[in-house]
Amino acid sequence: MNIPTNARGGGPRRSFCAVVQLSHRLRLYADRSALLARRNWADNASLFVAASILIVFGAFGVHVLGGGTYEMRTIGAMTLRSLFWIVVTVAAFRSLKKPPSPEV
Repeated sequence: MNIPTNARGGGPRRSFCAVVQLSHRLRLYADRSALLARRNWADNASLFVAASILIVFGAFGVHVLGGGTYEMRTIGAMTLRSLFWIVVTVAAFRSLKKPPSPEV
């Protein structure tokens, strides 16, 4: 059976990965917008993103320890991404749990 491939030769797997990446980016944009708008669900959304990134980082660690190929820039990027979302999550929980200041 011939499965058509795209211009890069990635086929259906590359297309699936592109859809997953797009949905992930849209989710991140929604979370950032919610944080800026101080929505009450934003802290849980940032916690979900941080936990998801840490789970993927852990799976990547298992892959590396199992002898899989990797690049150091991937480890660096995952570390920075993890730290960023942990800081955002902590800041979101602290700022969104405070009562609003009284109007003057």
